[in-house]
Amino acid sequence: MTTKKTARQRFGVNLKTARKAAGFTQDALAREVGMTLNTIVRWERGEREPDTLAMMEVVARAVGKTVGELLE
Repeated sequence: MTTKKTARQRFGVNLKTARKAAGFTQDALAREVGMTLNTIVRWERGEREPDTLAMMEVVARAVGKTVGELLE
């Protein structure tokens, strides 16, 4: 049985990949975008996602991606 990932899970996986490629630790990314380490961890696990499009754009910019790339 194949499990289809939710948009939140895809965002998390893509964020983690982009964060590592950009050379950020989770803590460094959290500081860069003004969030807590726990928030970044939850986003990457697919437990949560940014509450606003504006925050999603800040995160995407920080890791050198577009919002669309993080959601695909």
